[in-house]
Amino acid sequence: MLDSQILKNNIEEFNENLKKRDIDVDTNLLIELDEKRRKAKFEAEQVRAEQNKLGKEIAKAENKEKENLLKKAADLSESFKNLSEKAEKQEKLFLDSWIKIPNIVDPSSPVGKTDQDNKEIKKVGEIKEHKNVKDH
Repeated sequence: MLDSQILKNNIEEFNENLKKRDIDVDTNLLIELDEKRRKAKFEAEQVRAEQNKLGKEIAKAENKEKENLLKKAADLSESFKNLSEKAEKQEKLFLDSWIKIPNIVDPSSPVGKTDQDNKEIKKVGEIKEHKNVKDH
């Protein structure tokens, strides 16, 4: 599977590869799904960091302040759960499309739809003639 960074760093090579393989893919949709996935992950990680910071404050806090912080921690926990679910959905949407993209073709590979479009570089050995070939 390709690294999704190619959508950001080398979209021209990606599009050229799709053209060589005669594959029609909406690259704008892929880019949009990737950005949504990254944003959802980032938001969830931000809430998780805030939770960790709040946990340290709770340990140092006094009774009344501790109760308020615990309520805030419960809210953050619920928020993190929702954001994590959203991030997982975005990840699945992206990967469902991304997994269908083939690897990058070597630049020296000939462009064509069938093996007839390839050129024979060298031939090793003789092709054997078989008599009474069985269909297994």
